[in-house]
Amino acid sequence: MTAVTVVLIDRDLLFSRGLELLLERVSGGAVRVVGHTTDGRCAVEVVRRQRPDVAIVGLSLPAPGALPVIRDLKRLYPYVRVIAMGGPGEGAGGGDADTNGAVAALRAGADGLIDTTAPPETLLAPLRATAAGMSVVPPAVMAALVDAPARRDRERVGCLSAEERRLVADGLDTTDISQALHVSERTAKRRVSVLLNKLRVGSRLQAAALAGRCGLLDTE
Repeated sequence: MTAVTVVLIDRDLLFSRGLELLLERVSGGAVRVVGHTTDGRCAVEVVRRQRPDVAIVGLSLPAPGALPVIRDLKRLYPYVRVIAMGGPGEGAGGGDADTNGAVAALRAGADGLIDTTAPPETLLAPLRATAAGMSVVPPAVMAALVDAPARRDRERVGCLSAEERRLVADGLDTTDISQALHVSERTAKRRVSVLLNKLRVGSRLQAAALAGRCGLLDTE
């Protein structure tokens, strides 16, 4: 069986060397590390030179940082599978900050995630799966990805005052707003424009759809 070739891109060379020995020992030679770099600015060159199956990028990589490196690798070498690697505080663990970092790595193009605090024998399976074309994402990160659109909707609605929420729920009709607020229709139109900008939508129909998704149209 052909070995999976790997390039390790991490700020800690000692850690990378240890991971290399670990992967090669646990895999029985089925994984072979063909390159290292601690400098994200050299990552593209190392991958270009070694042509690995997988590039493992540490999320704590110093400037330019892990996300630009992931984006560059996927843009220049789309056939190389990229795994983001981190532990608590670096984006691949279970805390909120970790989950946010992991989600950002996936949005940058990472094909999978591994947690450096996981037992050594569990690292091989996600690496092989990612090399084979699958995406390996921890459950907490997957839940954050699924929930992200709803969370953004809630954040947009959360910035509105109680009066503004009522206006959105009522359909943003200019005449009704004018009468309810005792202002001219011209002023009412400006209020509608401000609300649409706050909600980051382009039309009253989109505002109504957002109101529905966030439960503003629910009745007792």
